[in-house]
Amino acid sequence: MQKITITAPARLHLGFVELNGNAASEFGALGVAIERPAVTVKAEKASEWTVSGPMQGKVRRYVDKLIAEFDLEQPLHIDVIRTIPAHIGLGSGTQLALAVGTACIRLNDTCIATSRLSHLLRRGGRSGIGTAAFTHGGFLVDREASTKDEARIIARRLEFPESWCILLVIDTGNQGAHGDFESDAFRKLGGFSESLADKLQRTLLEQVLPALECRDLVGFGAGITTIQNDVGDFFSPFQGGRFLSSEVTEVLEEAEKSGATGVGQSSWGPTGFVILENEKSAVELRNRVLESRSDRSIRLEICKARNEGAQIQIE
Repeated sequence: MQKITITAPARLHLGFVELNGNAASEFGALGVAIERPAVTVKAEKASEWTVSGPMQGKVRRYVDKLIAEFDLEQPLHIDVIRTIPAHIGLGSGTQLALAVGTACIRLNDTCIATSRLSHLLRRGGRSGIGTAAFTHGGFLVDREASTKDEARIIARRLEFPESWCILLVIDTGNQGAHGDFESDAFRKLGGFSESLADKLQRTLLEQVLPALECRDLVGFGAGITTIQNDVGDFFSPFQGGRFLSSEVTEVLEEAEKSGATGVGQSSWGPTGFVILENEKSAVELRNRVLESRSDRSIRLEICKARNEGAQIQIE
């Protein structure tokens, strides 16, 4: 094995149903892997460690951590071909970390579970959706890990219907909470009340999961919207409203008025989403929104869920 190319999918973080840090709770966060945008990293054996492409500082920090932890002897040249835009709610950091980490581990003939790799690179502590998107793809619900040296693990995984489409609503002039601000927000907000946690858990168990299993978009979308609204209101003190971007909020409201179901914000945003029955419906909604808005700070992209994890090509 001399070369490896890894393409890792973005993910939508669809909310939490438990935030009290209760290890006995069966569920925590929910989300879905999407086919694009994506991270692509190429690595090959070399005489010394080198990095090219965007995000070089982050990549070097990941590499240094892995060298220190596993005493990696085979240097690599790592080329970051493309990345997911940072801090817009699509899980860019986790996918980059796992793509780089997996390349380093594989080309050094070392074996390590992805959940442990994620934890080592300081990913997957609060939510395991990104880690599971890299490993499995599909619709995912996480829970606490059984040990403290691995990322949160998956409690439920379901295939997402291939015909359903997702319209991403991206505010190109905004960024979601991250870094110290994000940590401070979680610390100050604390966990959900018992009544809110109970409502969110019941919505997931009694509506979202059964509807997804039956390919019932109306029921699934209504459940996702309920979770999104409640979780968005919980986080509103730190994002100025139910959702971060007023422009994205307007588009989501317009989509709901037109009959769309399953709307919300991924993670801290500002990226919003609308889940639609098929590509035709997604194209029609996108065109209506574009016709009604002169503001071009909103970018609309159509994608589908990805029911597989990262694509790994070895030479």
